[in-house]
Amino acid sequence: MIERYVRSMSIPGLLKFSTDGALARLPMSMKVPGILFAVLSQDHFVFYAGAAVGCFSLTRAVTAPAIPRLTDRFGQAKILISLLVPHVWGLSLMLNSIYSGNARLPLVLGLISFGATDPPIGLNGSS
Repeated sequence: MIERYVRSMSIPGLLKFSTDGALARLPMSMKVPGILFAVLSQDHFVFYAGAAVGCFSLTRAVTAPAIPRLTDRFGQAKILISLLVPHVWGLSLMLNSIYSGNARLPLVLGLISFGATDPPIGLNGSS
């Protein structure tokens, strides 16, 4: 069984491609638990932490198919740069509302912006 993996990893460039893909997906898999534990650490209500994760995940699921289509139409650099400002704004609003401890509406708005502008993994690579 291991022979197949050794043989496939001997293909030129495949090891680098696989390593880049594994490292690129690591932050994506840590966003949801990070949001969950950050909200839980300040609020101590599982309901609000779950609602926060739901806001992020749902908006990301809705907008994720549209971002690559826009990238094909307008180009990678234009789309990534236009996503940068609302993404950082959403992240800042989310962190500020989590650590101020009393603002749930800004948390929801920040997570909607953060999730809606989260670029898919393949979009971040060089073309």
